[in-house]
Amino acid sequence: MPASWRLSGADRPGDRSTVSIRAMKLLRIFQPRNPLFWLMLVLNTLSYGLAWIVQNRTLNTLGMVLIGGFALANAALGTWLLWRLMKDAEPKPQAEP
Repeated sequence: MPASWRLSGADRPGDRSTVSIRAMKLLRIFQPRNPLFWLMLVLNTLSYGLAWIVQNRTLNTLGMVLIGGFALANAALGTWLLWRLMKDAEPKPQAEP
């Protein structure tokens, strides 16, 4: 792993005190208090289910186009939400009344 990907400069091999930037971005996805996280999970699961229906069920052309279109739209929206979760610097704390 290149040194430019590390957050702190530990140069000894085997030193696991640093976290790579890629790993840190992946950790930003898991935000159970953020509604975007749950919406992303639901949309990606729905896309998987719709793709399974298109592949494993006999549908006429209109049904295949409709369900395939919904699956692609759900996948695109889920990917966009994933990008927004990774782009956010830190999860925003909830304001207390």
